[in-house]
Amino acid sequence: MPISRYDFGGLIFTVTRDFSRLERNFCKVAGMYQGQPRILTILKSNEGVTLSELSPLCNIGLPSLSVSLRNLQKSGLIRKEGTGKNQKLYLTEQGHQCAMTFHQEIDAFFTRYLTQLGSQQAELFSSTLHSFDQFICAFNEEYELEHGWKKD
Repeated sequence: MPISRYDFGGLIFTVTRDFSRLERNFCKVAGMYQGQPRILTILKSNEGVTLSELSPLCNIGLPSLSVSLRNLQKSGLIRKEGTGKNQKLYLTEQGHQCAMTFHQEIDAFFTRYLTQLGSQQAELFSSTLHSFDQFICAFNEEYELEHGWKKD
């Protein structure tokens, strides 16, 4: 029996909620709070960036990102070098370890799930998720333009 559009919406909310709970558990194992792994992951690939460069990469506003970075620094996961607006951000060894632990947990979860699916279903799952994500992004662009929240 095909899924109705109302059931599909509920399923998406349920998956989002359940994955968020799983992410919180992975964060606990890694010694971090939710949201911190994203910052550390992006920072790992872009070490030496400034706060204003990191903000759009993380899609987090400057005030919220500043608070998160202050907490990460207090926890010993990042370090800052320089002064003022030219201050550069780097992961500490502990930050690298926490990010690695988090990613190992995520990787183990997906490996277990994809192995359970088998290779053909895993490819289909991946392809469908990519397609769905692209649709969401395109729809959001149109929606924001339509409502005047974003300019061409």
